[in-house]
Amino acid sequence: MFTMPSVHTGHSATSPLARKITQFCNDASGERNLYPFIRDLLTSTTFGIGLKSDQVVVDSALPGGRDIPDLTVFSTKAGRAIKTPDHAYGVFEVKRGHDVRDNAAAIYEEKKKYIKAGTRWFFILDQEEVHKWDVMAKTEASVHRWEDLKDPEKFSVCFAEMRPDRVALEEQLKDFRDNKTRYAFQSIDELGRLHFIETIREIASILSTAVTQLVDTKVIPDLRAATTLVEVMEGRWGPAVYDWASAEFPIEFTNLLDEEIAQTLTSTDIAEYPEAHDDFAAEVEAHLYALRIEKHLLGEYASRMGIEGEVSLLKPRRTGSKLSDSGKAVESFIYETASLIVSRMLMVRFSEDHGFLKRYISNGGVEVFARYADYYAKPMQALLKETYKQSAELYRNLFDPNILDWALDSSDENLSNALLHAMYLLSRWDFRTIHGDILSGVYDHYLDASKRRALGEVFTRPEIARYMLERCAYDATKTVLDPACGTGTFLVEALNQDVKRLKSQGMLNEQTVTLSLKRLHGLDISPFSVSLAQIQLLWHNIDIFTGKSPAEIRALAASLVPAIKVQGGNSSLDTLGVPLVGGLLVNASQGGLEFSTVASDLRRKRVANVPRRFRHMVLDKYDIVIGNPPYVLSSIIRPGPLRSSNLAHP
Repeated sequence: MFTMPSVHTGHSATSPLARKITQFCNDASGERNLYPFIRDLLTSTTFGIGLKSDQVVVDSALPGGRDIPDLTVFSTKAGRAIKTPDHAYGVFEVKRGHDVRDNAAAIYEEKKKYIKAGTRWFFILDQEEVHKWDVMAKTEASVHRWEDLKDPEKFSVCFAEMRPDRVALEEQLKDFRDNKTRYAFQSIDELGRLHFIETIREIASILSTAVTQLVDTKVIPDLRAATTLVEVMEGRWGPAVYDWASAEFPIEFTNLLDEEIAQTLTSTDIAEYPEAHDDFAAEVEAHLYALRIEKHLLGEYASRMGIEGEVSLLKPRRTGSKLSDSGKAVESFIYETASLIVSRMLMVRFSEDHGFLKRYISNGGVEVFARYADYYAKPMQALLKETYKQSAELYRNLFDPNILDWALDSSDENLSNALLHAMYLLSRWDFRTIHGDILSGVYDHYLDASKRRALGEVFTRPEIARYMLERCAYDATKTVLDPACGTGTFLVEALNQDVKRLKSQGMLNEQTVTLSLKRLHGLDISPFSVSLAQIQLLWHNIDIFTGKSPAEIRALAASLVPAIKVQGGNSSLDTLGVPLVGGLLVNASQGGLEFSTVASDLRRKRVANVPRRFRHMVLDKYDIVIGNPPYVLSSIIRPGPLRSSNLAHP
């Protein structure tokens, strides 16, 4: 049995702190009985730290994992503990006797699995010593003897970082804004893929919550205001007609478009309409985005999910404990708004750490913007919009303006804080440590099962993709289309084969890689998935960036990125407004597969608001069409009978 002898050192030996430490050091019971001593030292105001009891969790697994640290100190937001792995600020491992003194290195190697993405400080202690690691700085542990820590000043120094003001998220974000935190210090190699994906999930939750609040506090009031203005116009000139693809103002009124009905209008009505419409357009302009969400976007989500009834932001989202049809469509809209932000932030962070872009949303860039924002009262939305603008020079098809960017046009403080929080969490990860297909199947963790089922998103394991490519006789001469590519598993596996072959032949260079990328094509309705697919396709060529200067890296990236033929935001089942006869079919009669039913119409007809790359990819021919299709009912198509010379679109 180990007993720590009591040593009297003047006044400190009789203080409450000294007595508590002495009790801890002399306790001869089991290890678990030591945990409450440490909790009391951290939570009691008597000892000068004063954490809240609910933010110090004893002997409990962290959410989303099975590891059980002895104690975890969680960060707080507005005084409330944030109990997620990305906010496990301090982690403690407690041993009896002098085990740590004698075996600190071995214990650290065994217990460092308790370090999470948000862990800033890691303590391993026994009844004789405290070993303290600065996880962010990755320095050697500082060592403190309990006998010395009976002195309140030394105790305060040892546990200073556990004070409530340091543990508070608000203080951490202030340090991040001021460029006082390290960046890219968490390695995916060390912490593991699941921790990285958990961060993505945490960020998605933070942004989705902020977007949900923005829908309730801004979009719905704006929609009500716009609806009132529309109803006034309808009362005199008839039902509104919406044409969101129009280059002109997208709202007109039926009576003036139908000659027969227009005859019922008086000459005064007709004469006054243009001025009244101009006044209406000026008043509704600020709320037009809300009408577009209501009249256009929600219907698209409902169609994708097989919902046939009318959905609306103004209808209840729940019927009892279940989501209503409107609730399902609104949640999908919120999810995709947040997902687009997440996907673009991931691409920016990947590019920052690899030297493709300057630092915009991590350390340095945030500090520069913060000084500007403080002076001009700008939200973080302004930084993200400027980042998109700069990134578009490299990734134009990914950062082109999108209707889902509506949230960034607001000056909402809550969203601004959520964006800063998301940038801070992403800044910790070193994107240079991405290896293999780390992003494949990220949706399996990012999106809960019910939403995946509703959207028909099923992701394929890499080994299955390899098998299917082999069965399709894929080789370096074949062009490939995955019409529902998700995070790019099929495309990545095809590229892997090309890269391995080129390496073995000593022919891996910019020209050969560009040719390989140009043969691989992917479509997906989700911009988030497409962003991850683009990151993976770019990463799998990272070897050719080795040894190059920042300027050469940016030039090489600018050359390779346009060769990545992956497009998001439009369904590969979308007919782009062209009527179908007999369903959407694939013509296999000319030596390659071709989306033929709509092809001739689209060649003659310019479709507004549809990206050029999407039109081109839909109309092209491919040697192999492969993928894991979305398993949803869709009102976009209603297949008719198939002819023997055709194959059904997946």
